[in-house]
Amino acid sequence: MFRRSHAEVLDQFLNILQHLPNLKRLSIMADFYSIREKLPLFTKLEELYLDVGLEAEELISCCKFNPNLRVLHIYNSNIYGNLLDIAKYCNTLEELWIQTKPNAEEYGPCAELPKLKSLIICGPHEAGTLHRPFHAMAKPMGDFNLHHLSIRNTIINFKETTKMSQIKSLVSLSCTFADALCVERLTLLKNLKELNILMKNDIQISRELLSIIRDCTKLEFLATERRNVSQNFLAEAHEVLRLIRNPDQDQPLKMLLIGYGRVSPVDRINDAYLQVL
Repeated sequence: MFRRSHAEVLDQFLNILQHLPNLKRLSIMADFYSIREKLPLFTKLEELYLDVGLEAEELISCCKFNPNLRVLHIYNSNIYGNLLDIAKYCNTLEELWIQTKPNAEEYGPCAELPKLKSLIICGPHEAGTLHRPFHAMAKPMGDFNLHHLSIRNTIINFKETTKMSQIKSLVSLSCTFADALCVERLTLLKNLKELNILMKNDIQISRELLSIIRDCTKLEFLATERRNVSQNFLAEAHEVLRLIRNPDQDQPLKMLLIGYGRVSPVDRINDAYLQVL
């Protein structure tokens, strides 16, 4: 049970930490705690991890005083104000984790973070509200060049996937999709090297995955659930790879099938084309 003394102890601890002039990494995991007027006391931070009650203005001040901040994780959606008002002060930010609010439209300014390479959006959102942020990220804007996108604990619909599939810089993608049409759109992401796909239900996506293997020739790792692929999927994937890849030049595709399902083994699998993990 939370007691007032817990917050008082944490206040005292942060007061001590501010006297460490070269502190570069700060992590505060205390969802009972509302941090006030403490973050701007630190000026050398490069990594910041927060699970606290927080006002956006407090975070903006922190970003102003920490111009070398590279990693920011916000694990609590209890933010008062617009979190992405920090964008203009985070020119060095490379990795951002957001515990999303139900209406995710406010995250469009992610596209204004010029150095952002990795974006993790976690938590349920209202269907369709990620369309606007993905639209902003898909438009060429200066140096914006997102490589890694992970959407966790929520489902992406077709409208959102259509815009997501236009973020051509993506190298790694992890999402749960609403239907097979969403998966089909991913063939447009020609730079993909890592792909983790979960589905809303038991729908079959073997055909769509084979198209991705065929069209996304840089793909190195593919993970999905056994329940969503056919019994002959491994054999079919191996045949596609045998037709399009040169084992003397290309690395084998690593594939991870999660959970239970009826996928038969491949008797004559060539590890130069496919490795099942």
